[in-house]
Amino acid sequence: MKQLERYAPIAEELENFYSSLDPQSEYFKVLIDDMLERMKDASSFALKAEQTRILATKSTVHVFRYFPFYFQFSAGRTRYIWGGLEAVNGGFGLCRRLGAAYTGAYEEATRHDREEAYLHCWDNPVGHDHHCLNYDDILALGLKGLRARAEAGKASHGEEKHPFYDAVLSSLDSLTHLALRFSAEAKKLLETETDPAAQKNLSRIAETAARIPMEPAGTFYEALCAILFCRECVGTLEGIGISTFGQLDRMLAPYYKADLAAGRITPDEAKDLLHCVLLYTAVRFSENTSMKETSTTIMVGGCDREGTPVFNEVTRLLVEAELEGRYVNTKFDCRISKAHPREYLALLGRIQLAGLAVLVYQNDDTHIPARVKQGMDVEDARLYAAGGCHEIVLAGTEVCTRADTWISLPRILLDTMERGEYESFDAFYAAAIQDVENYHKKVEGLKNAAEEHWWEFNPMPLYSAMMTGCLTSGLDVTQGGAKYSTTALSMVAPATFVDSLRAVKTLVFEEKRCTMQELWQLAKNDFADNEPLRQYIVNRLPKHCTGDEAMDEFSAKVLHDLSGVSGRKNGRGGKYLPAFYAHDIFRPLGLKLGATPDGRKAGYWLTRGISPSEFVKGPGPLSLLQSIRAYDFTDFVDSFALEITLPKLDTADSEAILMSLFEEFLDAGGSTLQLNILDTEDLRLAQQHPEEHRDIIVRVCGYSDYFVNLIPEIQEEVISRHIRTM
Repeated sequence: MKQLERYAPIAEELENFYSSLDPQSEYFKVLIDDMLERMKDASSFALKAEQTRILATKSTVHVFRYFPFYFQFSAGRTRYIWGGLEAVNGGFGLCRRLGAAYTGAYEEATRHDREEAYLHCWDNPVGHDHHCLNYDDILALGLKGLRARAEAGKASHGEEKHPFYDAVLSSLDSLTHLALRFSAEAKKLLETETDPAAQKNLSRIAETAARIPMEPAGTFYEALCAILFCRECVGTLEGIGISTFGQLDRMLAPYYKADLAAGRITPDEAKDLLHCVLLYTAVRFSENTSMKETSTTIMVGGCDREGTPVFNEVTRLLVEAELEGRYVNTKFDCRISKAHPREYLALLGRIQLAGLAVLVYQNDDTHIPARVKQGMDVEDARLYAAGGCHEIVLAGTEVCTRADTWISLPRILLDTMERGEYESFDAFYAAAIQDVENYHKKVEGLKNAAEEHWWEFNPMPLYSAMMTGCLTSGLDVTQGGAKYSTTALSMVAPATFVDSLRAVKTLVFEEKRCTMQELWQLAKNDFADNEPLRQYIVNRLPKHCTGDEAMDEFSAKVLHDLSGVSGRKNGRGGKYLPAFYAHDIFRPLGLKLGATPDGRKAGYWLTRGISPSEFVKGPGPLSLLQSIRAYDFTDFVDSFALEITLPKLDTADSEAILMSLFEEFLDAGGSTLQLNILDTEDLRLAQQHPEEHRDIIVRVCGYSDYFVNLIPEIQEEVISRHIRTM
């Protein structure tokens, strides 16, 4: 991070605090254990509400002298934890006692498949990360308005729903109490503060925390305080990752416009506040010195609930802050569409051309229809946000448990091959797709067995209060109370899968160079007995997404058929969605997997998203984009990312090159686009002399990082990526 001098005092106080943070984990572990013993016959809702009360009232709150936002309290969350079950308390306080049987059973049931590279998953069977609150309701209603909704909901339901509503009301009261504690702490610090700048900051916090987020936000600053307070505090108290700040430019624009008109804020003051939002993540997660996942995103652009494109002064301020501060995380997700002006795309291009490979581009023209195809209201689909990396979630209406389970398509295909000979390629193909579906069903069953009981071991009444549907239905988010309760099991390496299928089709059924068992045995032996055949496969057979029209049609059919393997009911009454969100799991799954029929050697990483294999001599970016025109990305509701690595663009037409790529991507109906602009020689020099090349930033997958901070294994994978010249 290139630190701006004016923010140095804020960065310094944040670093000083987080470098010596005491999360008070053991203290709260004792308190929660005592509570569980004392209330052993209470409902899970009563237990969660009491745990929230304990954390909100007994924790140590911290108000910074110069940092303008308030949310830091010690309740078991350590420096590098963003809210999920890694925190010692929060949701974990109940899960480790009440959910241990479900977690243990899931861990044991998936152990073999993880070892054999069928599956990569976390030990917990339910998704405690990648969530998004209904920030619009928080800003418009405040906690008092949400409390009134809960009271009305309780009055309209019978006694069987009262435990849920009582827990919601108690938890909202605890959150209110926590906010007031920040106000009181700021007032206390003011009594001895002598620095005028600190006095001004503490006075503003003392005044604001006495009202926000209890009351509706009235200013730009209050809106940011409400968003950050609820994101951080709800995540800590519930033990989940509220991974996104949401669509900030859309939400903040009305407050900014009103403040400007009233003379309450200047553009520079607004930008200072946005710098502080980005600076917080950068410092807390030590982004400039080490590789740390933050699971923290913002989203810009896109459209509003009516479909009007979003591009405003707050968008510009956020881009300016990113360019000035060169922040690597928070992750910067950008919604684009054919309806957006060229000026907006050019503004995003400035970030990319500045050597900041931190952006991911989401295509509204694909994502919104994809959600509608799954039965979701178009107004809700228009308000999608970044879930935690580049996967998406409908803000305020959808609880999607995801980014915790990845299925290896090539590993399943090897089993299909091993079973024996097939009378035709069509018979083999049908068996392969059926095997994928059967495996998907198997994992669904394992997850559902625990998810059906999620509300019993970690309900989330505070989160539920801030989601559309729960206060009306009287059901917690863990019971399926949100308007949309979905699950996504990510299928990894479609290109490896497609190319392997095509190799089988050509070698076994068309050219008859070998039998199915012979080809399977060659792969099992890493092609040690027939390297010429491997070279033939790699160099002569058509490959996915490389500009071959017939192969594009083949890929399109496979992808369409794979999109149909999901759709069944999950443990919360919602459904499983088709997904190809790879994150960086293509690497560990590939390292464990033997060779595959596409010519990939044992231990080599798998393919990312929709992108072709890196060991295949691929086409330029425009040809690659031409290939994806054959695919219907509305079949896939999660972001199906295309990653393109470009050579250095330092010519007068660099902006024009980027604009042409954006336009081609939109015209092709792509889903998600990630770009790197790299030079292989620079990366090798950075490995040898990291101290001289600390400023190289790369887009790894769902996150970005300084190249020198990456472990050698990841560095080599990034270097291996095919640089595609125009």
